[in-house]
Amino acid sequence: MQKTTLVSILILAAFLFSSCSKDSEETMLLNARVKLEEAKKLEGENKPEEAKRAYSEAIELYRKILTEYPSSPKAP
Repeated sequence: MQKTTLVSILILAAFLFSSCSKDSEETMLLNARVKLEEAKKLEGENKPEEAKRAYSEAIELYRKILTEYPSSPKAP
């Protein structure tokens, strides 16, 4: 019984710590680039509202990168 409880607690702790980690700079940059390309594609498809929303999301992702990695050589 005690062994099962201890294992359950350890699994729960591992799950909580792994879900709290922040994305790497490279992952965040990739996500921002993908969102930017999506916005450009939507713009080319004459979908201005969707493009505007995608551009806004890309901007927010780039701002988050600057906030979390201000001294990165990729920040400028």
